[in-house]
Amino acid sequence: MKTIILVWKNRYTPKTYCDDLFTCIKATCYLYNLSHSMNFKLFVDFQHHSISKCLLGISHPYEQFILENKNNIPTVHDVDHYIKTSHSNFLFFYTSTHLCINVDDDCKQYIQKLLHPPNYISHYINSIPVYNILHIHLNNPIISSFKYMHLMYTVYQRIKKYLSPNIIILSDTHEIKTYIKSKYPECIVFDTLIGNIGFEPHDEAVYDTLIDLYLMTKAKLIYSFSWNFSIPGFVNITSMYNVPVYQIKIDN
Repeated sequence: MKTIILVWKNRYTPKTYCDDLFTCIKATCYLYNLSHSMNFKLFVDFQHHSISKCLLGISHPYEQFILENKNNIPTVHDVDHYIKTSHSNFLFFYTSTHLCINVDDDCKQYIQKLLHPPNYISHYINSIPVYNILHIHLNNPIISSFKYMHLMYTVYQRIKKYLSPNIIILSDTHEIKTYIKSKYPECIVFDTLIGNIGFEPHDEAVYDTLIDLYLMTKAKLIYSFSWNFSIPGFVNITSMYNVPVYQIKIDN
């Protein structure tokens, strides 16, 4: 039986920015599915990914080898062909390849185990009552810099009918959380500054970003609003936890 190590690593360029966390998770789900159909042993290693600043992952026998071979990790695109045609029984690589597959409960539990928070984060998250969450994606580096009140007003008009007492407001833009809190004091906001996990300039935001993620995994329902006309990948991670998501359309 072959042994495959899927290595998560920070990967970005000035043009393509970077692969987000959800991309890593989708690639993992794809490899997990292949491990059953092609009969190989799968390990996931994220020592070289920013998420390792807070998470330990699942221990495996080849950790030291992966640690020492940071600069020798190949990028593979045609994963199926690569595994089938390789004569080696031990393969390690990075990939962002994923296909639309049925993610079953076993796979979801595997992802949950990978992303299991350490005790200090678990204790904090468990102390917070979570009911519904409203997640607003505005792309902080671009939009929050304008500081135009009319744009925050426009967002508020789109989402206000979904507000209820004790709803938690999460966003990549601090200003919109502050604005909504000023208009609807019954909501709950946290002083978290999130970023894109896997993009090294955002490494200082890994903890805050994971706090927002773990809060979402506890939600009864997530309302998602985004200027990108689609549910953000960060919110879609909660599909691994069977959390229902309602998309607020920008033209609602």
